[in-house]
Amino acid sequence: MRGILTEAHYDHKTKSFILNSPTKSAMKFWIGAAGNIANMSVIWAQLYVDGKRYGPHAFIVPLRDRQTHKLLPGVLVGDCGPKNGCN
Repeated sequence: MRGILTEAHYDHKTKSFILNSPTKSAMKFWIGAAGNIANMSVIWAQLYVDGKRYGPHAFIVPLRDRQTHKLLPGVLVGDCGPKNGCN
């Protein structure tokens, strides 16, 4: 499992991946500009297809509408405090 708790389940019907952070400990912290300005982010998640786990995979995930910069449905972001090296 390698400590990655976020899950990505493949949906055959929609031919898409559904990403979920099922617990607070699965949330993504300090992932660059995602909290304030980024429209996209790379998210690592455990891949599941038909209930079988295939290990960690990277997913490019849209966070915001490119025109309005508003968060997309199902996306929550926040700031978890000061980062080292930032003023």
